[in-house]
Amino acid sequence: MKETIFLIGLFAVTFMYAMFQGGFVSWFLFYSFLPFGIYAFLLLIYPLKRWTIQRNISAAYYQSGDVLIYTLKIKRAFPFPLYFLSIEDLVDSGQKLHLHKTIYPLWKKEVLVEFQVPYIQRGEHQFLGVNIEISDLLGIVHRKQYYPCEQLLLVYPRLHEVSINLLSSGGTEGASHTARSAHYTMLVSGVRDYEQGDRLSTIDWKSTARKGTLMSKEFDQQVKNEPIIVFDAIDPLHFEPRINFVASLIVAYLKQNRSASFVCVGEAFFSKEVRGGAHTIAQWLRYFTQLQPSAKQSFGVELQAMNVTKQQSLIVIISTLTEQVVQQIQAKANLHVAITIFIVREGAEAISDKERMVIGRYSMPLLNFYIVDGSQYRQKISEVGAG
Repeated sequence: MKETIFLIGLFAVTFMYAMFQGGFVSWFLFYSFLPFGIYAFLLLIYPLKRWTIQRNISAAYYQSGDVLIYTLKIKRAFPFPLYFLSIEDLVDSGQKLHLHKTIYPLWKKEVLVEFQVPYIQRGEHQFLGVNIEISDLLGIVHRKQYYPCEQLLLVYPRLHEVSINLLSSGGTEGASHTARSAHYTMLVSGVRDYEQGDRLSTIDWKSTARKGTLMSKEFDQQVKNEPIIVFDAIDPLHFEPRINFVASLIVAYLKQNRSASFVCVGEAFFSKEVRGGAHTIAQWLRYFTQLQPSAKQSFGVELQAMNVTKQQSLIVIISTLTEQVVQQIQAKANLHVAITIFIVREGAEAISDKERMVIGRYSMPLLNFYIVDGSQYRQKISEVGAG
């Protein structure tokens, strides 16, 4: 409204000046301003609401560190010369994204605007909508319009190829558990309805034939020798390379149809069986996409509340090694089961002298320490010794 009054005032002032002053100069000023004023007036009544905006993100998902390139397709109802067009794509994200561009479309009825994010971080990025601003040549009229255009972009952890055989190549019994399928000691006590993820060997074929639906055997006693993967989701230090490593490890298990148990020690305990094969990978990646560090307590303190079966070997994924952490890990395992501790660092950052002393004090045949380069797992998983 203020812009309309100001524009009408400019028209009136220049016209009155030409009328009362007379002469070539005054009328020249009026006629020079006239096209700019008419354009500004037309811009005031131009129907911005009839525009349509479509966001095109080519990939279904991205991985942390990828380059995000996408386009906004802006379609106008009819061509009108636009000298200035400012575009801002609004996104709710943990990453500060400044998605803003200025273009000069002129008569174009349809415009494609490309945005690029050089490094997209892990997480859920919720695109909300687009802010459009247009202006006349003299900057008298400024109009803004918001276009809702919601879209969720998932950025998964950066996955690297993790060879389970490589993890077991250290020659330790603990690591070798990562390369075996689970073994069970079982006493059959009955049957139940088949559930997704049940092993083929547990199906009771006689009951299945009798009832016409898949039935699985139920067991009284079941001792699992599959490993428990314990993940530190508390320590914010090196959290991203650590979560990339555990996600890559879980995906490797699922692709090879191996079984394990997963325990996340964070603000709230989360535990789940790693089974179901490759078709469950998307569910796991969605979980790791949302996971954030929680510095409520130290990992060693929170570890005390964790309940595990002492007959199962442990694979512990951390970034900070302390004597308290090692003691708590040992307390959770039987003396005759193996423990493998992976210390994940960004770029294989060297362990400190204090950490090396802890390793020297507690290293034994069934307790092994490995330093992991957060970007090159295949080449950079190496055993850490006391020396």
